Amino acid sequence: MKTAAIAFCQLIHLFPCVASAQDKPALPAEGLVLDLNAEKGVVLEDGNRVASWKNQAPAHPEMIFVKRDEGRKEAGSGRPTLRKNAAGKDGKPAIVFLQQELVCMDEDAFDGLTTGKGHTWIAAIAVHDQRVGVKDVNSFFGNLRNGGKYEGIWGCTDDDNTVWWGTRNGRSFGRFDENNPKVSGPVLEKGEFHVIAGRMEAGTGNVKLLLYANSPDPIASGDFPVA
Repeated sequence: MKTAAIAFCQLIHLFPCVASAQDKPALPAEGLVLDLNAEKGVVLEDGNRVASWKNQAPAHPEMIFVKRDEGRKEAGSGRPTLRKNAAGKDGKPAIVFLQQELVCMDEDAFDGLTTGKGHTWIAAIAVHDQRVGVKDVNSFFGNLRNGGKYEGIWGCTDDDNTVWWGTRNGRSFGRFDENNPKVSGPVLEKGEFHVIAGRMEAGTGNVKLLLYANSPDPIASGDFPVA
């Protein structure tokens, strides 16, 4: 899977469905399973190169996303870069990803998110031009891999930076089909931070997928078959 090229990521939150937006306007702390914040849990090497990024959510306190040199021609290239003043005048830091950097080796941590529990993910990202790779698949996060009938979720952009996200249930491999839906939103303006979110409703049968972009109201939706 090709990771979003030259993407700044300030934070990512992921949690199972615990309340609707009307019930809790703020992010719920209860049920939070992933909390990556560029201000916390970042270990640096060689100046500003990120060797690891630790999850801050209490559900998985030992979860760490680590550098990966496997398959790379240049040793040490599997590390993103920390920019201390990337997110505007407030001086917030962000992490700059190029391609397939920082991987959590716990493959089972998020299995329940696509099997009925439902979930919501939120990311603050800024995108630049995308690298050449698989057409229209530039992932800024995900818990699946290509090459087989794997299940999971991913947040991505097309090559023109149209944001989208999707889920897989493992019944088939595809880009895209009824088991691998694609919910698309707007083209993201380059170099500016955007708050992007996706929500999968809890339950079985056909459940709703919702996409949010810089708005509390969904801008796109789709259906996903849960066994």
